[in-house]
Amino acid sequence: MSAIVLLDTSVYLNILDVPGYNQDREEILDEFLHRIEDNDLFFLPMATIWETGNHISTLPNGRLILIWQDMTQA
Repeated sequence: MSAIVLLDTSVYLNILDVPGYNQDREEILDEFLHRIEDNDLFFLPMATIWETGNHISTLPNGRLILIWQDMTQA
């Protein structure tokens, strides 16, 4: 039976590979893949999206923001 998995901000930041917030990326992607294989359903709250955008907008310098933008557009 499928589970419903709530994605919080820390998970979403790792999935998106946001610099400075991606320290657990490898573990989270492994778990994410496992959940996909188990046909689990993902729930991404709107608040998580807003918080993630806030973290991205407050990266310590513009260079990191540009690097992140380049990575997401590829």
